[in-house]
Amino acid sequence: MRNPAVIIVMACTLCAAALACREVAPEVTAVRIVVKPPPATFNQIEFSLDDSNSQSILRTTRPDAGAPLAGDQDLVVYLSDNRAGTDVTCAATALLNQVRIATGSKRITLSLRHVVNCVVPLSGGDGGTDANSDGASDPSAGGDAAPGADALEAAPETPPDLPSEETRDAPLLDVTLPDLGLGI
Repeated sequence: MRNPAVIIVMACTLCAAALACREVAPEVTAVRIVVKPPPATFNQIEFSLDDSNSQSILRTTRPDAGAPLAGDQDLVVYLSDNRAGTDVTCAATALLNQVRIATGSKRITLSLRHVVNCVVPLSGGDGGTDANSDGASDPSAGGDAAPGADALEAAPETPPDLPSEETRDAPLLDVTLPDLGLGI
């Protein structure tokens, strides 16, 4: 028969190993721009993120023009912790062969060491957003009258680079790699 102390030590070692393998989601200050596209065909999304002074934090178009995209598209932007508590405007434009199909924007407040979802529904083809000419948001157009607690949506439980149930089957934006002629 084995020594009970050895069995206890082995059990504790196994428990410690199991706990050490547990993956913890990173604590980052970030925004996940989720684009809800119109039913129209599009093959690119132009993403932008501006601070409360309308200064650009990010402008990018994804992917390079190619096959049509389907379903929701998203982009995670990691930010410095010193931006926490500030308002940002997430904007997106659906493009088909570099022609604007639909656009939209939404203002949110960043939260320290959290990934805040910014869901941007796209509509119209006029290049407009859901804001009035004075910059105030129009609640009837799908925006929030004023950013606040209800403007923050819960971040997903999974890390931001893993697909959600909603976007799992949607094509990824960054999947086209150049052919370098290496035969791999």
